[in-house]
Formats: sequence, C-alpha cells, structure tokens
Amino acid sequence: MAISFEGKADIYLIKTDEGFIIDVYKADSNDDHLQSLQIWEDDLDPSDEEIEQFKKEWGQSHGEICANLDLEEDGSDEYLMDDYFWIDNDQIWCNKHASLFSEKDQKIADFLIEVLSRVD
Repeated sequence: MAISFEGKADIYLIKTDEGFIIDVYKADSNDDHLQSLQIWEDDLDPSDEEIEQFKKEWGQSHGEICANLDLEEDGSDEYLMDDYFWIDNDQIWCNKHASLFSEKDQKIADFLIEVLSRVD
C-alpha cells in the first residue's frame, strides 16, 4: 500500500513474515536528494488493543496474586514490587518478566513499566 502527501513524501506499508515495515521517502527539493526512513512494526508502541489483551491475559488482582504466591494480602506490596508492577486504573498486578512471555508480551510489559514510571 502506498500513500502520497502532495508529492512531499511517500509512505509504503509492506507486510512481511516478520511483520509490517513502514518505509517513508521524502524528496528534498533543495538538493535533489531522497531521504528514507524505515520503521519495523516491532519498533512501534503497542496498540490499545494489544495492551488490553496483555492486561486481560497477565493481570491479577491483589487477592489473586497473594493467594497464588501464598502471601498475606496486608504488607505484601513491597515484596510484589520486586517482580511485578501495579496498574492502578485496573487494580491489577502484572509480571515485569515472565518465562512464558512472548517477545511481544515482554515489549508490552516494558512499555507499560516505562509509561507508569512517568506518572509517578
């Protein structure tokens, strides 16, 4: 698929086995050079749908995670913060790293940790 912006730039979206590639070409009228930028799908921030799916699959309420780890609910936050991160809006804990994470899951976890660290 190709999109052109009034001759100022052309964007090509290509689907490969590894994911989407976005190519941006811009002609520089000052020196007749063609500028190019390639962005892989994996380099893009996760979509809202991907984040919601991650939280649904990996998120656990405070009671659930304490029961699964055989912890008392009171005072467990400090212990949990070593390996999990808290999403206050959803009232869930998610793993920072899990051996069952796909590469995409890990990227989403890293993204959420980064975004949540800016809020604090």
